Amino acid sequence: ENRNTNTDIINQVLTNLKSCEMVVLQILIWTLLIICAHGESIKGKDNDSGEECKGRIKLISFAGHVMEYKEDQQVIHIKASKVVLKGCACYRLYERKKNRGISYFVNKIGEHNIPLKKVGSLAKVPCSR
Repeated sequence: ENRNTNTDIINQVLTNLKSCEMVVLQILIWTLLIICAHGESIKGKDNDSGEECKGRIKLISFAGHVMEYKEDQQVIHIKASKVVLKGCACYRLYERKKNRGISYFVNKIGEHNIPLKKVGSLAKVPCSR
């Protein structure tokens, strides 16, 4: 009977340890999630100075010519087939000069096909990234 009591005590201790391990595991998971969320919120910074991250956009013509921009351009006039976005900024491309006409919003990093006939101007615009 003493041996049964010892076995019961050992089983109870093991059960409590497993429960503690689960709590520790949950705490670790939550900590990692918080760290990842915090890292995402500061990823938009260019460096430790707290400045907003700079972005740039490349327009690639059908002939393969590449034009790179970092700021607004009121007059471009390029028949671009693709655009490549780098950095944290977002841009809006317009078919006509001075930010007029049909536009295309570029907010995802990487290469995109442009649905415009030509790019007449572009503007760096706020975005939620």
